[in-house]
Amino acid sequence: MLDTQTVFQRQFGYQPAHVVQAPGRLELLGNHTDYNLGLVMALAINKHISIACAPRQDGKIEIVSSAFPQRDSFSVAEIEKNPAAPWANYVKGVLLQLRQRGVQLGGFDAAIHGTIVLGAGMSSSAALEVATTLAIRQLYPYSLTESGLGA
Repeated sequence: MLDTQTVFQRQFGYQPAHVVQAPGRLELLGNHTDYNLGLVMALAINKHISIACAPRQDGKIEIVSSAFPQRDSFSVAEIEKNPAAPWANYVKGVLLQLRQRGVQLGGFDAAIHGTIVLGAGMSSSAALEVATTLAIRQLYPYSLTESGLGA
């Protein structure tokens, strides 16, 4: 069975420094009402998205996914959408939001692998965003307050 560390090792040729994971979720009640100020009862499931990662010193970010054939590579200084790898935009959105809040990002390699069925309503994109946030926190430790970068 394929795991995230194996994906990382195969793609980058060395062992990752960190592996993080975030669960998928199901909304038992109130599906799609949360962003309309409605009540939602959600629960975590035993499916997840994992990210294996390691820092780089050259300011470059390279990400791969076992679910998509396109890899994406870009500079920390130039985080932009890539139409050839639209799945990577979820990662990039998190990076941009963290940077906007004062988190100092550096380069890294990352491999993404998951057990959540894509497009099945189990919040795979949200799990990817949470896992990205956890990975960056492992690579470049930070804490956030409601207004931005914490102590």
